[in-house]
Amino acid sequence: MASQKRVTLPNAPNPFQQAVIDQLALLSDTEFDRAYLAGQTNGHMQAVAVFQTEVGQGKDADVQSFASKLLPTIAGHYQMASQMSGQQNVLNMPSTNPTRSR
Repeated sequence: MASQKRVTLPNAPNPFQQAVIDQLALLSDTEFDRAYLAGQTNGHMQAVAVFQTEVGQGKDADVQSFASKLLPTIAGHYQMASQMSGQQNVLNMPSTNPTRSR
């Protein structure tokens, strides 16, 4: 879809992403695990927000549809990451796993 919409995707980390990579490289064992999970939780939370905005306010029907289809998966990944990292699920979204009890 990116080439169809004439969007150039990055082929390398941006400066912020590279700084995170560099910081993680300095950590070991439990420190790395905690920092990585915190980063995953925050990254998925940001992705959910971007996809929700696109679904609700997007101008391109193809991109809106794409975001709508992927949003439940990204929200589920956020929920898993927040549980694993011990961070509170701040999105207040319903569970995407119907077998999990609240």
